[in-house]
Amino acid sequence: MIPARARTAVAVAAHDPAPAVRRRAAALAAAEGFDDLLTQLSADGDSSVRAACKAARREAPAPAEPRSSTPRDPAADVLQAVQAALFGLTEDELAEHMGVPADQVRALAGRLLSAGRLGRRGKRLVLTEGGAR
Repeated sequence: MIPARARTAVAVAAHDPAPAVRRRAAALAAAEGFDDLLTQLSADGDSSVRAACKAARREAPAPAEPRSSTPRDPAADVLQAVQAALFGLTEDELAEHMGVPADQVRALAGRLLSAGRLGRRGKRLVLTEGGAR
């Protein structure tokens, strides 16, 4: 699950001047079921963005089934949230997304940073190569 502001972030990314960002927006729009944004991106002036839309429609995962009552893994939640965010997340944004106190998120993020699974881009936490393992 990505933050509640995901639709706004994908809509902003859909207007980015860089085709690479628009291609990523197409993949996220398909995965999250934002069909109107995907339709908009399908008419993009860049052929690579249009191709990404076609591929995203073909390869988008099926809608997620409701989660079972199995215990949540906070570290996995952090990694998934940071991976899903286009430009990373701050600890405060992550705390809001996860619905846990910011102090707990800071401690968990510190452990993941120390383990090399997360990195920083300014204030934002970003996934490192191999961080989602």
